[in-house]
Amino acid sequence: EGGSNENSGQSSESAVSSITKAKELLGESGGTIMVTGTLNVSWETTWSMPSGSVIKAAPGLEGPVIAVEPLRLTIL
Repeated sequence: EGGSNENSGQSSESAVSSITKAKELLGESGGTIMVTGTLNVSWETTWSMPSGSVIKAAPGLEGPVIAVEPLRLTIL
């Protein structure tokens, strides 16, 4: 847990600290982002991912992958 955007993101030991950096590392070809700690969202945000990309829980993650606080969600 913790990560740094200076890391490579290639393993849990070298995790990055933001979804933005993880997406940048995927590049245009896409891939899988393994989440090792809950992503807490408390502001309006839009995420777009390359086709075929996946965000999923890493083994051992307890709790949700994404938590929206306060719980107000609009799906368009």
